[in-house]
Amino acid sequence: MKHPWLILFIIFLLALLLRLFILSQRGSLWFDEAFSAHFAAMDLREMWSFLKFENNPPLYFVLLHFWMKLFGSSELAVRALSMVFGLAAIPMVYGLGRKLHSATAGLFAAFLLAISTFQVFYATETRMYALYLFLALVAVWLFLTIEHNVPQRKLKFYILHFTFFITLLLLVWTHITAWLIVLAMFAYLLWQEKFHFKQFVIHHSKFLILGALLALQFLPWLVNFITLKVAVPLSQGWFFYLPPDRNYFLDIMETFLIFGEENAFVVTLLSVIVAILLWYAVRKANIFSPCPRGRLRGGGSEPPLNPLLEEEGKSVRFLLCWLLVPLLVGFAFQNAVPRYFIAVAPAFYLLLGIGFSQWAENKRSRIFVPLASLLIFALVLSDYPSLAKIGHHQWDKLAGWVSQMQNEKCKMQNDCLVLINPHSEILPFERYYRGKLPVMGFYPRDDRDSRDMRIVRRNWISLADE
Repeated sequence: MKHPWLILFIIFLLALLLRLFILSQRGSLWFDEAFSAHFAAMDLREMWSFLKFENNPPLYFVLLHFWMKLFGSSELAVRALSMVFGLAAIPMVYGLGRKLHSATAGLFAAFLLAISTFQVFYATETRMYALYLFLALVAVWLFLTIEHNVPQRKLKFYILHFTFFITLLLLVWTHITAWLIVLAMFAYLLWQEKFHFKQFVIHHSKFLILGALLALQFLPWLVNFITLKVAVPLSQGWFFYLPPDRNYFLDIMETFLIFGEENAFVVTLLSVIVAILLWYAVRKANIFSPCPRGRLRGGGSEPPLNPLLEEEGKSVRFLLCWLLVPLLVGFAFQNAVPRYFIAVAPAFYLLLGIGFSQWAENKRSRIFVPLASLLIFALVLSDYPSLAKIGHHQWDKLAGWVSQMQNEKCKMQNDCLVLINPHSEILPFERYYRGKLPVMGFYPRDDRDSRDMRIVRRNWISLADE
């Protein structure tokens, strides 16, 4: 392909424009975003005293803390951090596609990530998901570099492994489900060894050591997470409270492209195109013979496979592990929250990118390739009006309305107050409320916790559960 960097630059500009458009439509912060901004504004010691009860590790909140010191706490400022990581993910996906298959595959994957309403939404959200996505891409790039291109110089070898470990460290301290990405890497290496565990241990001992060190440093948080979030009734733990339906896998992969209101016509056309591209991605890949014959590590005499087909098989095997292992674990643990799998979506885009590249090489179907690209863009673009609608919150207008409704009797005699759901509404309301009436969360029981402690420990519980 000619001028891939120019095409990537155009894709990047398109991604920027789409994200700026949705950013302009987001309105006020909703609960999750207000939660992030509220606790990130605290000093680090106070922040830790609350966030140790949170589902996810605190890396994003720490980064947002320093970001807010530099750029302030306006809606634009706090959402801009996610924009930076969301945009940085685009060249990373291109680099992975080029490493795994070709520039064409990388460009198509970058194009899908750029236009996906799922990705655009979370690139404009004051949460950790864009950071999670970016760190996962860096970790995967380093993993593939170490696994497929063993450096000859010892210094480079140690630098690569150290950088990989630090990236994994940052990754798992960003989101608890990041461990599923690490698990997918283990699954791929085990598949490469034809599921011979002894060979896996012998040939990948360095990766096992890195994994053990990673688990050891994370153990305190894991124990805390299990104690507070897992060893409780399912109705009180948000992480395991959204059971998947029978279309779980199809729904998640559909969400990777379109995130707004579901349109049956759009979904059907996209599903047909996705099925064609996935077929082209896997049809020639030698996914069921992990090690090339004649080049097994233990030696062998059988004639080698086509090296190009073997490399393509490795790429597809890795992407299938990256895509399916986290989704299978999520299904097993009754976790159907799409945003928890944002770092899995690039595997889906890259598989489609490989299929697109293979399809483009077929002379008989080459004429349909640009038409398919335009059709995908048009179908995803049709989702933007609904995305703008569901992403728009008006807590500022609600707070302003309550302020205007205060009458003189309430102001003078102080016999009025604002009662509000203390778990999911009090933070965004208080952020915008400028009136003088006291704002109180309605708590059915006295647990003697402070307001912020109640928010961080019980933000997933409704009043009905109380």
